[in-house]
Amino acid sequence: MSTSLVLSGFYFCVLTLALAHDGRGFDDSNSVDSNASPGFTQEFYKKAFSFAPYIGMFTNFTLQDMTNWVNDIVAWQEPLELKQNFPYYISGYDFDNRPIVIVEFGQYKIRELLEKGPRDVENLEKYIQKAGVNVLISMTPRNSSRKDVREISAILDIAGFQYSQGIHVPTLEFARKLTVQYGPLLNVGVDKVVIVNAPAAAFRSAVGKSRTLWNEKIKMDCNAA
Repeated sequence: MSTSLVLSGFYFCVLTLALAHDGRGFDDSNSVDSNASPGFTQEFYKKAFSFAPYIGMFTNFTLQDMTNWVNDIVAWQEPLELKQNFPYYISGYDFDNRPIVIVEFGQYKIRELLEKGPRDVENLEKYIQKAGVNVLISMTPRNSSRKDVREISAILDIAGFQYSQGIHVPTLEFARKLTVQYGPLLNVGVDKVVIVNAPAAAFRSAVGKSRTLWNEKIKMDCNAA
């Protein structure tokens, strides 16, 4: 099992949050109309900007750059295929008002998508980035004057994972790219990740190669394989 591929699942936990509370993917009733103004407050844009130092692509962004980028990515309409084939959703909130995110990583056919071509890869990257904005949107209703919610708790479901993806070079390269680009978010945006339905030996090996801080955040409820 590739460490990078496993860790890419953790980064999906950081980035892929939906607006729905009891369904798959995005809840259309809560989505933003691409022709309408997002209507976010200045505080929302500042919160998004506060995460910029942890993501390489935003290193040189100003607050205005972030504002423009957020508006553009929210207006982008993701292909239905991505919403169907890369499911994730919020099951509720924990006692500290963190969103509890279910990521069905075992169902993700990253290799199949990468083999379709550059345009599909570009769309997947934008899909991940848009989810990064949705995480902030999902946190907003739980913010208070006493606490600004900045973390999630996540469940990473590995059921159905195709291990052939772990030997596919383009898939591993894509996972490595996620690791480099978004890895620091795991330290600041995730309280804990619980891995379920995973062969214990393979995932203990992969998690064991990660940094100590990540190990403290990651819990496993694995099959005894």
